[in-house]
Amino acid sequence: MKKLMFTFLMLITFAGANVSAQEKEDYKNDPGYLDLSDMSKFMQGERVTDIELESNMLKMLSKLGGDEKPEFRQLVANLKLIRVNSFGVDESNKNAVMEKINSIDKQLTGRKWERIFKMKNKGENTNIYVLPSGDYENVLGLVVASVDSKRGNGREATFVNIVGKINMEQLGKLGTKFHIPNIGDMKKDKDSKEWKKKKDEKALKDEKPQK
Repeated sequence: MKKLMFTFLMLITFAGANVSAQEKEDYKNDPGYLDLSDMSKFMQGERVTDIELESNMLKMLSKLGGDEKPEFRQLVANLKLIRVNSFGVDESNKNAVMEKINSIDKQLTGRKWERIFKMKNKGENTNIYVLPSGDYENVLGLVVASVDSKRGNGREATFVNIVGKINMEQLGKLGTKFHIPNIGDMKKDKDSKEWKKKKDEKALKDEKPQK
C-alpha cells in the first residue's frame, strides 16, 4: 500500500487542480459512486492517508505523459474519481472497521454491484466489487474494502472507490498502475466464464421478441 500512496502523492504534486461544486455533484450522482464521507471518524493517528483525485485532476493526469504514454492516458481519461482512504487498525477500531466492511457489502450487493473477489483468512478480509454496464462490456465503478497485515506496521484498512467507465480488459492494468490491492493479480476480464455467461444471458434477453 505504500507504493499506492507514493504514486498518488506524486500525481497530486504534479497535477494540483480545483474542482467546482457542480463537477463534484456530477460524480456523486454517478451510479459508480460510493459515499465514503463517514471515513473521517477513522482518519486519526499516524498511519493515515486520504486521497481524492477528481475529474479535472484526472484529465490533467491523462495529458502528463504526452504521446509517450498512451496506455496511461487511456486508463484515466474516462475516470471521474479515484478515492483512497487508508489507516491503521487496532483494538480500538477493529470492530467498527469490520462493521463498515459488512455494511458496504450489503449496500453494494443490494444495488446491482457484483462482488468479484472475496478473501477472508486469519484476520485479513478483502472484498472487491464492480458495477457492470448493461451489456457487460465495461465497468462503471469499482470498490475495494480491505483489511490486511503489513510487515512491522500491524494491520491496515484500505477503502477505494473508482468512478468512471473502465473497460474490463484494462481492469488489471488499472490495479497494477495504481497498486490497488489484489486487482492486478486477478484473472477477471470480459472473457472469464462467469462474465461471459452473464453477457450472453443479457444478449439473449435482448433478442427475445417483446410481447
